[in-house]
Amino acid sequence: MPTRPWHVFSEAAFLAVSWTWCIGMWLPVLLIRDFGLWSFAVFALPNCFGAAAMGFALAKPGAAIDFLQRHQLAISLFSAVTSAFQSFFLVWLLIVNGMSTEGLILIGLVLASIFAQPLFRGERVRTTAVAVFIASLALAAWWLLGNFDRATAAQLPPPAHNIEGLGGLAAVCMLGFVCCPFLDATFLQARIRSRGTPGTASFLLGFLVLFASMITLTFFYGIDIVSKAHAADKPVHVFYLALPLIFHIGMQLLFTISVHEGFLREGEPAARVGHRDGLSLAAFATGLIAAVAALRLPALRADMTNWELFYRCFMSFYGLVFPAYVWIIAWPFQRRAGVVTMPRVAIMAGAVVAAAPFYWIGFIDRESNWLYGGVGIVLVAGIIARLLPGPASPLGPSGGAVLEPTDPTPRPLAAAATPDR
Repeated sequence: MPTRPWHVFSEAAFLAVSWTWCIGMWLPVLLIRDFGLWSFAVFALPNCFGAAAMGFALAKPGAAIDFLQRHQLAISLFSAVTSAFQSFFLVWLLIVNGMSTEGLILIGLVLASIFAQPLFRGERVRTTAVAVFIASLALAAWWLLGNFDRATAAQLPPPAHNIEGLGGLAAVCMLGFVCCPFLDATFLQARIRSRGTPGTASFLLGFLVLFASMITLTFFYGIDIVSKAHAADKPVHVFYLALPLIFHIGMQLLFTISVHEGFLREGEPAARVGHRDGLSLAAFATGLIAAVAALRLPALRADMTNWELFYRCFMSFYGLVFPAYVWIIAWPFQRRAGVVTMPRVAIMAGAVVAAAPFYWIGFIDRESNWLYGGVGIVLVAGIIARLLPGPASPLGPSGGAVLEPTDPTPRPLAAAATPDR
């Protein structure tokens, strides 16, 4: 059994690396371009503190397992969309660098990850996460200290949009980053593996220190990319990434894809949705098709590349759909409270449909003040859902009635989430 400090640190590294997505590694670049440097704080603070807070919210013994069993379908869909999103971004990275040495290396890493699934199971997943985190630190040092002609903040162009729009962005970030962590299978795995104070310490260290260091790197290369794209009068694009950053992003994406794909292939939630490999295959195919479509389709908007349009559409799941599920259906987290019922599902569906135009105008047409309306619809819908009578016939992950968890140790986490003793 690992020593307690090692367990806390390795679990923190697992949390940090599994949460370092193409959101944290790219969205700040777009925000710096649109709103300037202050946008990074609007993005980073709710991201780090919201993820850490999930460890506190489900710290009570059995709370994470109970949440998993009540919301298996939503958690599986979260993993599927996340895997598709990371695959989309990774294929984008491969297309841009496909004819270069680094592109060939990335292709090799993709193939290697297919045969490296044992590294992402059980105790080995935390050791692998530590290795990935250290490798990213080394790549960050290579880029920061190497001769890569980095741009500075003084070279940034004026923000493309008025800074007052940060208020609407902040509202979406607060809602999304507070709610989304509850549907992340890797967070639930970590909370089940690590009970009590050591588990809480892992969440604090993982998100307030280790993950924070990863997105701080994004802040610095965001300045570099935005400055160079402006100087060249070109759109912000991944081809401005230096070689160490390509490896950093590719490696982090591969880890995230692997842990979520592993959950979908081997976890009982995926089996209840359909064939165990079905959701995993569909996720990868969706990401691949979206990336190829973004390349092959004619420009869909004059003010935005297809890549960015598709990227922002993926982001709608994390800014609207999944937060709406957690706020309207899953919260509060006490037993017999946050359960799936038909009235709550109907309210959530109505809220998403009603809020979607506000989000589209806010994020695609870039009229950020409209985001207040979209977030307000979701918040009011959650209040209405809690005014309804108590759940009479909660729905299980496959639609059948289920009032209480039937298995205190669900199989999807049996191997990967053995509680630390």
